[in-house]
Amino acid sequence: MIKDRGTKKWTSIMIPELITDLQHAFYEDANRTDNPIIDEYQQAEFDESICYAMEYNYPVEFTLWIKGYTEIVKGNVHFVDYIQKHFRLKQSNGDLAIVKMNDIIGVKVYE
Repeated sequence: MIKDRGTKKWTSIMIPELITDLQHAFYEDANRTDNPIIDEYQQAEFDESICYAMEYNYPVEFTLWIKGYTEIVKGNVHFVDYIQKHFRLKQSNGDLAIVKMNDIIGVKVYE
C-alpha cells in the first residue's frame, strides 16, 4: 500500500506571494469577456453620436473592449482619421488619447 501524504506535500511550496499571484490571475481570467458583436445599426448610431458631439464640442465617453476587458475613456473628439481608423480625444487633463474604431462597444455623449 502506498502511503501518500495527500495535500500536505504541496503546502510547503504555497508561499503567500504565490497564493496572492494565483488568486489575482484567477480573478483576472474570471472577469474576461468575449468580444461583443456590433451590428451595422449600432455602428451607425455610434457614428451619429460622435458627429453630433464633434459639431457641438460635447464630451464623449467611449466604452472600449481591449483584449477581453472593458475600459472607459472620456474626452472631446478632436480628430477622426478614417485612413488609420481611429479617433483622437482631448481629455480633461489636456492629454491626447487615441481610440481605435474597432475597439468601440459603446458611445455616450454628455450635453
